[in-house]
Amino acid sequence: AKRGGDRKSPVFRNQTDTMSVRFTQSVSEKFNLSDRHVFRLLAIGGALGGEDIAALRELKKSATLNDLMALAKVTEPQSRSEIIQGLCNGTYKRAAEGVSALKPGSKPTINDPVNKAHLKLLETFKRAPKEAQRRFVRDEYTRLKAFMDAFDKQGGS
Repeated sequence: AKRGGDRKSPVFRNQTDTMSVRFTQSVSEKFNLSDRHVFRLLAIGGALGGEDIAALRELKKSATLNDLMALAKVTEPQSRSEIIQGLCNGTYKRAAEGVSALKPGSKPTINDPVNKAHLKLLETFKRAPKEAQRRFVRDEYTRLKAFMDAFDKQGGS
């Protein structure tokens, strides 16, 4: 075969980076860990940057292996840093919560009772039939109008 050799042969498929295999074997023997565990730790170390590592060291409760694995799966450094900041300021208890919050269509984790009530109202209104929505707006029109007028006076914030 031209360029690249025979990619279907077992010899080609079984090629591995011998340096990393030797390293993981020696580390796993020295620290009594499995090779897979060492490979996972290497993946985490390769994914995290210096600022991220420094922020993780400042956590009140140290990050678990599952937290680090969840962070390693996040491909965008900006998103990973946001999750780490969320861990530092208490927004997320675990990195997996931050990862799921990044997914489109996911609901953010909420600790604030006002936000919980807001999302509950939105969900109930969206699930109601159109006629029920119209009746609700008709019954609550004066209160909603007052809120909208106050909202407009504040400049929409």
